[in-house]
Amino acid sequence: MFPKKYKASMKTRLLSFSVAVAIFVGPALCQTPQSSSLNSLVESERAFAAKSVKEGMKKAFLAYLADDGIIFRPGPVNGKTAWEKAKESTARLEWQPTVAYVSVAGDLGYTSGPWIYTPEAHLDQPPRYGYFVSIWKKQKDGRWRVALDVGTINEHPEKVDNTFSFPASHQTTKPSKRVDVNAERRLLLKLEREFSITTESDGLNAAFKKYLASDGRMYRQGNPPVIGSEAVSSALAGSDAKMNSTADVCVVSRSGDLAYTYGKYQSTQTPDAGSGYFVRIWKKNSGNWKIVLDIVSPNSKE
Repeated sequence: MFPKKYKASMKTRLLSFSVAVAIFVGPALCQTPQSSSLNSLVESERAFAAKSVKEGMKKAFLAYLADDGIIFRPGPVNGKTAWEKAKESTARLEWQPTVAYVSVAGDLGYTSGPWIYTPEAHLDQPPRYGYFVSIWKKQKDGRWRVALDVGTINEHPEKVDNTFSFPASHQTTKPSKRVDVNAERRLLLKLEREFSITTESDGLNAAFKKYLASDGRMYRQGNPPVIGSEAVSSALAGSDAKMNSTADVCVVSRSGDLAYTYGKYQSTQTPDAGSGYFVRIWKKNSGNWKIVLDIVSPNSKE
């Protein structure tokens, strides 16, 4: 574990500043509209990464965050406003994605992978490690910008798998000509309410068994991501964790196949058992919405 003085600062400095920046992922994808958008997202992340290393984190984040982009500290705040107030730093943040996906319409995508942060030399502090989750939206000018960024911190990993892969449910299908985005948003908010009801009555494990995709991911502080519904169920086996959650924001792609929600959660077992904020990425496969990624940003305990 990190010393307390390091751990506390990380929750306020880096958890909200983690961001996805892709490296070259190998041979070019077959050029369907969806894969072309994914390639452009990867290239944007490469440029973001290079700028961060060359010019510093502050300039890079200000360049690649959307004007309304959100970061978590631990709750959602405007990222550009936060970074404009940040001091310049020689600290180094390195990262790369191990998974990426883009909606069929090519307007919404997400990336995730490990990061390592090296503090400024004079601070005499050890490196820190964790995983990021970044959601990207294509802007009116055709450029990708970060719409939401959140992450976790964990101990020094013995080994990190940096292999890049697509989710098992990756699709390259044509978008539907008629998608009622508002109807999909209402449906997702309904599913969020049902998810919360299930977690309150039967526990988090039961909720994930019902709503998590087979290749879904669960991110929690202090641990690397748990990948796959079976692995998540195993990790939560024996847990009596119960909570409620309320989605305040729901954003759906134009093609109605990819979306994200975020809001507050609160343990319903004891008042001091935990609270904070969640982000969930939803994907529609075979006509059904399923959670493909669930991450929390907990409030700091006094």
